Amino acid sequence: MRVTRLAKHNCGRFIKRAIGMSVLVCLLGILHQYSTRPPTFWSIQPKDNVIPLPYKVSMDVKMTVLKNYLLMVAVCARNVEQNLPLFRKNIENITSLFGQYRIFIGESDSSDRTLTYLHQWSQVNNRVIVKTYGNLSHIHLLRSDRIAYCRNDLLNEIQQTHLFQKSQNAFYMVADADINAQLNQLNFLSNFDYVFTEWGAMTANQHSGYYDIWALRNDVVNYDCWHVEDNIFIQLFTLNQAVEFYVGVHQKTIPSNHSLISVKSAFGGAAIYQKKYINGCKYSGYDSHKICEHVSFNLCVTRNGGRIFINPKFLID
Repeated sequence: MRVTRLAKHNCGRFIKRAIGMSVLVCLLGILHQYSTRPPTFWSIQPKDNVIPLPYKVSMDVKMTVLKNYLLMVAVCARNVEQNLPLFRKNIENITSLFGQYRIFIGESDSSDRTLTYLHQWSQVNNRVIVKTYGNLSHIHLLRSDRIAYCRNDLLNEIQQTHLFQKSQNAFYMVADADINAQLNQLNFLSNFDYVFTEWGAMTANQHSGYYDIWALRNDVVNYDCWHVEDNIFIQLFTLNQAVEFYVGVHQKTIPSNHSLISVKSAFGGAAIYQKKYINGCKYSGYDSHKICEHVSFNLCVTRNGGRIFINPKFLID
């Protein structure tokens, strides 16, 4: 009887130790996973992902081709009065490359003279269409929700125009007015160094380091960076270095001579899409928590067969 009890006791101790060791090994594995600095997102390209190569074509040829195309631009604006003169100059230089264009601008919640400037712009250029939503912050408390509302409304306006509906050769461009200081024709035209059948969207790059990790999704950044960073367990396992691990490590300067970078989602302040890939796509700023509005839209573009790239030469700031 005593032998049986002793055996049971020893067996229980062994099981507890085994469970304890398993938990420890598991915790050490998690700690290693979250304490190991990940690679910069653009340093690794999937081996089975064929990246389009540029073909040699002169600027004159590209400009001639684009005269047969329509460009629809959508801009959401808030308190960007000081940025608008330069943005206006830059975006009108871009739109002048196309046979036809329209610029749709949605404004809300500005406390400066943004709306006044936009109305003055639209009065001297009838291809600039301005909408104001008043104080959206009273209706949509989250900034991501407000931006998604604006982008969806402008996209809907664009898609309802007869001009866009009848055009087979059309592009949809999204741009932010406050971070396009160096948007120019040369950088923009680099998007058209690639055959149209090889891409659905081209997104922008920056001189001072790629900043827009929230909108980014690829094989390395397959998570919502700010949602992950807020996780208390990840904060614990990364020793409070979550921002560096999940955001900072990726905010490095992408050389302009780097090849196209294949992604599932990106923005970076400007993006241009081929019309045929945006059918049924919408922006969303909330999904049980605040999310970047571009991700849902871009994932839809990829489902529609459009390949999305960051173009390192498409420098805007």
